[in-house]
Amino acid sequence: TPILLDRDGGFLAQIPAPDEAGFGYWEVGALPPRVVAATVALEDRRFWLHPGVDPVALARALWQNLSSGARISGASTVAMQVARMQAPGPRTYLNKAREAATALFLTLRYGREATLRQYLRLAPYGNDSHGIVHAARFYFDKPVADLSWAEIALLAAIPQAPSRMNPLSPDGRARAVARGHRILDVLLADRVIAPGEHRLA
Repeated sequence: TPILLDRDGGFLAQIPAPDEAGFGYWEVGALPPRVVAATVALEDRRFWLHPGVDPVALARALWQNLSSGARISGASTVAMQVARMQAPGPRTYLNKAREAATALFLTLRYGREATLRQYLRLAPYGNDSHGIVHAARFYFDKPVADLSWAEIALLAAIPQAPSRMNPLSPDGRARAVARGHRILDVLLADRVIAPGEHRLA
């Protein structure tokens, strides 16, 4: 997405893609460690252990869905979400199986880091913003490397439900902040952040 600036570097406008794909999709260079930690904290807790599909989460989701008679859990890993973002389709069990197969091949062929980099490039952050690099600029006017833990937690909360967690609306911001608190709690429990950093965030 090209961004127009004035001669002093101030933001003027973004130029959307002709196919209405939204804004962003900027390349992610070196994976920002804090963004990675916050992203996998709730999205995919065992990201570094499974081959693209998490059998533990899959078994739990299957049990919850069968016992409740409704679809309440999806067990999508980061790699499965990449597969869905690259080839969107209805949420059916057949498409879920396709996403799982694609996730396995993505992880096998490209590795976990490349798969996560693609997720951080494609993920929806609300208001037609895609990718963490664009979202950092759009919401906070700063590069990803300069984001605080609080800002990272807020952004990491959005992709689960971008319209429900829209930071530009009061209700959406409240939901995003609540999920951001959960992310920070997981990071504290996993000793990724210190108690002082947790309190500050």
